[in-house]
Amino acid sequence: MMFLIFIKMKKHVNIYYIIHKIQANMDTRNLVSAKLCEKIGMRREAHFIKDFYSKGEWTDSFIYGMLFLDLDYK
Repeated sequence: MMFLIFIKMKKHVNIYYIIHKIQANMDTRNLVSAKLCEKIGMRREAHFIKDFYSKGEWTDSFIYGMLFLDLDYK
């Protein structure tokens, strides 16, 4: 379901906005979101160590990115 929402979002973004890059920042323990990013063609661009303080602890983060030119409209 989330994948279909992203496809519709890509079409909307293409029509109404000039976008160069899409980024996602997430906790490294959130493997479902990481897999979703990879499924839609995003690349893991960074792994930051203990960079975000949340709920009493420092956590690691992944940064995923995709250039507008990488979007696939098949």
